[in-house]
Amino acid sequence: MSLPKENNELNENLQSLNIDEELIRQNKKEEIKPKDNEEEDDDTDYLPQQSKTNKQRKPQTEEEYQHQLKLWNESGPQINTENWLYEEIFDKQLDPTQKINRVKLLHGCEKAYYNRDWEKCLEICKIGEKLFQVDLDVIGETMKINLSLESRRQRISNKIERHIVDLYNIRQRCLERINQEEEQIKSETNGQISKNGEKKRRCKNN
Repeated sequence: MSLPKENNELNENLQSLNIDEELIRQNKKEEIKPKDNEEEDDDTDYLPQQSKTNKQRKPQTEEEYQHQLKLWNESGPQINTENWLYEEIFDKQLDPTQKINRVKLLHGCEKAYYNRDWEKCLEICKIGEKLFQVDLDVIGETMKINLSLESRRQRISNKIERHIVDLYNIRQRCLERINQEEEQIKSETNGQISKNGEKKRRCKNN
């Protein structure tokens, strides 16, 4: 009889099965239980990012304050009339290095354009050419195309360059409007001439 031997084999098989089942249960528990690192990551994902440095406004120096006070005592508050923008452009020597003067020039062009005052718009564009020391007919289109390029033969300050291109665009639109109005006047004149000729022919026939 070989029963003891068979019993031993059965016991060994049962033990191995029990061990395998225990390992499977442990693996399942590990899969379900979140890891410590994952919990930290989940927490950090929803936290808002905090700025490392708070921007502070640059304080005004005593010299700057005294200079501003002196200008106030000399000229007083600025009184803006209806045409104050044009007066600033035509009557004063603007400094192109200051952004406020470049913006005044562009706003003057835009105001004249939207008021359909094409001649004044072109006059301000000429002042802008002298102010920026450029010829819009020569470099306007090229500067417009190459504005986004990093290297150029003639490198101008990027901010000033953008303002030159804006000035060029306004002038081009103004010239287009002038051409459209001239073509409209020509077509209306030709239409009137043809109508008058038709009337004369009808009168002769009658």
